Amino acid sequence: MTKARVFGQDCKVEKPKKKIDLVKALYSDQKFRGAEHIDAWGVIVLMERGYTDDGLDLMWTYHESNPNLGRLYLGHWNDGVL
Repeated sequence: MTKARVFGQDCKVEKPKKKIDLVKALYSDQKFRGAEHIDAWGVIVLMERGYTDDGLDLMWTYHESNPNLGRLYLGHWNDGVL
């Protein structure tokens, strides 16, 4: 990747962004279990940060072709990148 710099100015080093981490999925039996791989979904929406007492965020995931078919997840939104 090519980087552009301005002569005489310090270069700002960007730290790598933390990816979204899906921890637990809510299934139809109303129980949370281990999460599927994040690539299984097309869209991930942050619903609420710090939803649980232990700081897990609430997220809604779905396929773009069918927004009505999705799943709730608990996890870490972090910097919101995939």
